[in-house]
This record gives sequence, C-alpha cells and structure tokens, in this order.
Amino acid sequence: MIRLNLSSQPEWLDLAPGLGLKLAPLTTALMVAARADPDLAALPEGIDALLDIWPEFEAFQTRYVARGLMLDAEKNASAPSPTGPSAGAKAIARPARAPAPTVPQD
Repeated sequence: MIRLNLSSQPEWLDLAPGLGLKLAPLTTALMVAARADPDLAALPEGIDALLDIWPEFEAFQTRYVARGLMLDAEKNASAPSPTGPSAGAKAIARPARAPAPTVPQD
C-alpha cells in the first residue's frame, strides 16, 4: 500500500507538551540542502540546546526524520531486477508442468 503524503505545506510537530516546531516536509532535496548549507552552523544555539534534550531529540527523530525517510523509501519500492544490481527478486511464477512442444519445421 502506498501512503505517500506529498503536501508541501509546513506542519506543526509537537515534541513535548507546550513545545512545537513548525517544519516543512522533509524531502531528499531538503536534506541535501541542509547538509550542504554552511549557514546552518550560524543559526541560534537554541536548536542545538533543544536537541541535546534526549526526549525531544528522540521525538524529532521518530516523528519527523523517520517519516521523511519512510516517504523516500516508499517512492523507491519497485521490485528488484533479477539481472540488475538488486538481484535477488523472488520467483513468483509456478514452474511449467512439462516442456512445451517445439514448432514443426516444414
């Protein structure tokens, strides 16, 4: 079952009673941009301090980051190719009962 939610609207994420963050949906593009942006290191230290608190960090990981990773995994859910780099697809067809006869030659 596909459960993709492709909304681009920011949503509130409640980390703890009285503590919420308004976040854009986590996408691959957002993750790449965040990792490559040197200005993130210059953001106020409140973010670091918040994520140093274990329950809030864990809530952020499980409710935001994991949801983004699951979304990314869902859109890459094609079956493995038996001849490609993802060899290992399971055969689902039943074996033939007997060999098919050959075509008569004239």
